[in-house]
Amino acid sequence: FLLGINDLVVALTGTNYFFPNKPREFHKECANYCRWAVLVRGALWKWAGWKSLLFLYLAEILWSIPPHPACAMFVTNHGSATRDEDG
Repeated sequence: FLLGINDLVVALTGTNYFFPNKPREFHKECANYCRWAVLVRGALWKWAGWKSLLFLYLAEILWSIPPHPACAMFVTNHGSATRDEDG
């Protein structure tokens, strides 16, 4: 939710205030992305209603939350290192 608000601020002002020391080119590219993101969200809201955005937000958040704490053992972003002597 807060990143969506940040996207709106960046789209309107053309500056990402989280990164004030970045070069102007960075802010131009970031503002361009945010303008498109705000446009797409607005179109989804208009054509499919608020539930479409809720679905997208939940899908983005819930895919990474394991249904049971033990499931976290099987889902990782880190590869398993193996050594030849261990097999």
